[in-house]
Amino acid sequence: MQMVFVLEVRVDAWLEAGGRVKVPRPASCPECGHGWVIFDGFYPRHTRRGRVWIQRVWCASDICEQRSHSLLPDVLVSGRVDLASVIGWALQAWAAGVGHRPIAAQLGVPAATVRGWLRRAAARGGRVAARLVEVARAADPVGRDPPAGGGIVTLVGAALSAAQAWSALSGEPVEPWRFAVAHTAGRLLG
Repeated sequence: MQMVFVLEVRVDAWLEAGGRVKVPRPASCPECGHGWVIFDGFYPRHTRRGRVWIQRVWCASDICEQRSHSLLPDVLVSGRVDLASVIGWALQAWAAGVGHRPIAAQLGVPAATVRGWLRRAAARGGRVAARLVEVARAADPVGRDPPAGGGIVTLVGAALSAAQAWSALSGEPVEPWRFAVAHTAGRLLG
C-alpha cells in the first residue's frame, strides 16, 4: 500500500536531493487506522529524470501484521517513471485532439510510453474520474460534471474541475495533476 503526501519543496530540489527530503509522518496507517507508524528506510525508484529514494513506513499494529507502506510524493504516479505533470500534460493534449506520436515527440519520450498511458487512462479513467468528481463536489456541491466523451476526456475534465473547485475554496492555486495524484492514492491512471 502507498500513502501519498504533498511535496512541500520544489520538484527540481526534490529530484536533486534524490528524493531524500523531510516527509510528513502519517498520523495513522491508511489501511487499519492504527496511530503508530514507524519510518523504516528507503527504497530506490527510477524516474526519467534520475533515481529517487522513496521513504517507507511500517504499521506497528497486529491488524496490519506489521506491513510496510510507501510514502509517495504527489509528483509521482504509481508504477510510472514520468512525473504526474508530464503524464497529465499528455492526457490533456490527447483530449484536445493531438495524437500520441506528436505528444511523445513534444515530451521527448517513446511513442509506446504515451500510447501506454493513453490506453490505461482510456480503460480505467472512468473510475479515477468518478473519484475526482466526488472530491470536486466536496469542495463545490453545485459544480458541474466533467464532459462526457470517453475515459480520457472525462478524466481530464474531472481533474481540472476538481483542482479548480479546491482552488476556489482555498484561494490558493492548485496544480491539477499533483492534486489528482494526491486524491487517487497515486493511481492517476487507475
